[in-house]
Amino acid sequence: TGGRCKTPSGNFEKELGERVQCHALTKILLLVVFLDAAKEKRILGKDQCLFNKSSSVKSSREVLESISTDCMGVEGLIVKHLERYGIFVYHVQNPLDEYEFSIDNLAVDLKDGVRLAK
Repeated sequence: TGGRCKTPSGNFEKELGERVQCHALTKILLLVVFLDAAKEKRILGKDQCLFNKSSSVKSSREVLESISTDCMGVEGLIVKHLERYGIFVYHVQNPLDEYEFSIDNLAVDLKDGVRLAK
């Protein structure tokens, strides 16, 4: 607009959008790393799962890889960049972590060998 009007130009909106996306991506990455560390150090409550049982993603590394391919296609895998700075993610959710060990009905639940072995 050349400074003739009081509304910002298209460049301002483009730059603002890029900064908002960068800020949101940073916060999501921090959340994934924080939850991974909290789960590995057992800070979270009683053996809570980080991922849904029906989810196809079962590890923090897979979450970071999926975010990197969706949001930063040109950048490549963000996990390697994070590891270079000393940020590692370790948590993997196994099927045994998802298993419900509580006994609701004694007659039915004691027939399950996994619960008996535990």
